Amino acid sequence: MIKSGLFILGLGFAATAMAQPRETQPQLRSEAVTYADLKVGSAAGQAILRERIKAAAGRVCELGGMATMEEFHEATACYRNSYRDGLNQMDKLVAAVSTGSFVAASALVITTK
Repeated sequence: MIKSGLFILGLGFAATAMAQPRETQPQLRSEAVTYADLKVGSAAGQAILRERIKAAAGRVCELGGMATMEEFHEATACYRNSYRDGLNQMDKLVAAVSTGSFVAASALVITTK
């Protein structure tokens, strides 16, 4: 009887341990930034696209509502990396457009970094 009681108690602890969430990777978020309405070969079009990238990086990295300094540093690092990646995508797009290459896509994808 004592052995079965200990066995049942052990099963209860095992079930509780198994129910605990594992430390997981943060969920990646992304947002498409369209440029179909812009002339990306022009300085004005590039300036607008740069602002769209900046806004999208802010949204995917959730810059508002941070509770700790660690969260602040993580969010600002995410923003810097996402914005930089978006600018790199834009540079490749501008280079392709300036050489007359056909660009099939009409959006950049900004993701958390």
